[in-house]
Amino acid sequence: MARRPILYTSLLFFVVGCGRAAGACVNASAQLELMLAEYERAEPPPAARVRAALDVQHAAVDDRAASVRLLAALHLNWEDKRLSWNASAWGCRYSMTASEKLWLPDVSALNAVTGGAAGGVGLRARLASEGRVSWVLRFDLTAPLSLALEAWPRDVQRAVFKFGSRHHAAPYNLTIEDLTHATVFESGTWELLQVTSEESAWRGGDVAQWTVTLRRRAAAHALAAGGALAAAVLLLLGAALLPPAERPALCALAAFTAALCVNCQLIRRAREVGVAVWCQV
Repeated sequence: MARRPILYTSLLFFVVGCGRAAGACVNASAQLELMLAEYERAEPPPAARVRAALDVQHAAVDDRAASVRLLAALHLNWEDKRLSWNASAWGCRYSMTASEKLWLPDVSALNAVTGGAAGGVGLRARLASEGRVSWVLRFDLTAPLSLALEAWPRDVQRAVFKFGSRHHAAPYNLTIEDLTHATVFESGTWELLQVTSEESAWRGGDVAQWTVTLRRRAAAHALAAGGALAAAVLLLLGAALLPPAERPALCALAAFTAALCVNCQLIRRAREVGVAVWCQV
């Protein structure tokens, strides 16, 4: 029986603390709306420096269309002292607001087509009491690719995605920030090897570009080779069921299919041996 008063007292303190925190956050939301009412979103912050980080979530190559599809989230961060407040007085250090109420950098994909439901949409932004703004853009991009098939079926493809402003003399500096966390969903016949970044310039503005390196999966190689060999076996079985006069065509086709598989394997091994010999020399 002595434990019940202690339990009720703890619950009472918990409820009172939660109520104060909720009241403080509600008060902060009201004060944030008052601050945004005097905020001029058409004017950029002075000496704005926008830091960008690309979080690649999925990437795949379309062999038929010679293109790369990329699903990624572009994290943008900058400082706007007009959106700073006293965290002790407001009771909240962070807050969320609609991105349409803020000044936003016009960062978009420069060399890829944006499509799908995630066409660069970022509905909400995160604000910090010291004036830091965080905004996430989600992209579904498709970019053309020059296929390099010398090492097929173990080929490695690289695609470059560039982001920046489409207008001359953008009122901000765009830099690349390292991303410490990344979630990649791999499926299909391609494996994401690495993502590298580089800063450049275009039309007098800053450009942030990322190079995505993809490798064809070994499982896809085995599946393709097994499918070709199975097709050759089926052709031979079909030829065995035909009269002797009609067999040469199917036998020649089966031999051609098997020769393609063997030739690809011999070329790949010869290239590996040649590279090894060249390295030893």
